[in-house]
Order: sequence, then structure tokens, then C-alpha cells
Amino acid sequence: MHMLGLNVEDGIKQYLPLAGHVQISQAPERREPFYPSGEINYARVFDLLVELEYGGYIGLEYVPSDYENA
Repeated sequence: MHMLGLNVEDGIKQYLPLAGHVQISQAPERREPFYPSGEINYARVFDLLVELEYGGYIGLEYVPSDYENA
């Protein structure tokens, strides 16, 4: 959502009831969710998922910051 220019929190609130799972990585370079120079506040995202009582899976698909070909 973030990479499409959409508000992540609004998107979660709107689309979470339709989601089969949540997939995360840090923007803009698909790094670890808590990568220091990322643009997404994952502490807030996870708080929101708890607030909305999300009990499903969270998948991580990212390029590790220590990957030599990154």
C-alpha cells in the first residue's frame, strides 16, 4: 500500500476484513520491517493490528540488509 502511495493505516482499516494474511517489508527497498531508514512505522502497524483484533498470519518477504547482492 505504501509503495502505491496509499495510507497504510487507512488501508489496513479498510481491507483487513478481506485479507487472507498480512505481508510486510520496509519501504522503499524491501528491507526488514524495523530497518532504521525505512518509511513505515511498523510499531504503529502492529499496534493497529492488535487494536483491530487481527489473529491471522503475518508474512515477511524482504531482502536482508546484510545480503551481499542487495
